[in-house]
Amino acid sequence: MSKISLYTRSIVCYLLVACFATSLWAGETQKANKDYFKPSGQYVLDVAYSYDNGGKYIWKKSTGVPHDLIHKGEVVLKKQPEGTYCCGFTVTIAFEVAQDFGLFDEFSPKQVKRFQQEWYGSIKETAERQGAMAMSNLKIGEQVKNWKDVRPGDFSNYWRKPKGGHSVIFVDWVKEKGKIVGIKYRSSQGSTNGIGDNVEYFYGVKKDAKGKLKRGVDRDRIYFYRLYTPDDSEKIEQAKKRMARRLKEEK
Repeated sequence: MSKISLYTRSIVCYLLVACFATSLWAGETQKANKDYFKPSGQYVLDVAYSYDNGGKYIWKKSTGVPHDLIHKGEVVLKKQPEGTYCCGFTVTIAFEVAQDFGLFDEFSPKQVKRFQQEWYGSIKETAERQGAMAMSNLKIGEQVKNWKDVRPGDFSNYWRKPKGGHSVIFVDWVKEKGKIVGIKYRSSQGSTNGIGDNVEYFYGVKKDAKGKLKRGVDRDRIYFYRLYTPDDSEKIEQAKKRMARRLKEEK
């Protein structure tokens, strides 16, 4: 066999091994990322359902949160004097879960305040996708772009046709004849006089008695997003203990 043939073979073998190793590394990385982004929904729902239904829905120039949001000893957002509203309730749940998971540990109160403002859409760049941008900018979560991947306990904000919007925690899809026609969620809204579960349909699904289309969720402007979950089971147990302590203190 010629020296050239031997050289060629050795080069080919080297490339095959390199490609195989790269493939393994990429696969492990994707697996790690996927595990890190595993659904944290049940934990989110446990926190969301720890709040009693009702309590009044009051949407005005206030915070919308049921209690002070405190990070590292500093009040990031003060309790609304009475009642709650949608993004006030959802940011409270996101705030508590993020604290339990340790996602805010490296951030200052000022950075967490910015997170809250982005969640509310108060910052121009985040006005459309709100919480999805807030999580992404702080790198503590990301948007769930494929509806097939949406799970109970994911956060969501959406816009309605012809107008309006809402911030919610996804509970389930509403289906008719096997087709998704709306969503069931938990949030704070007028129809439940504060915190509670509710159902909304996509625009075009429901009509009034006169045959006119009712206001509904814009399919093209609904966003889902999820906080990263600790990849260590011990951290999850620690988070559960934090939640238990917090609930005890709130009582």
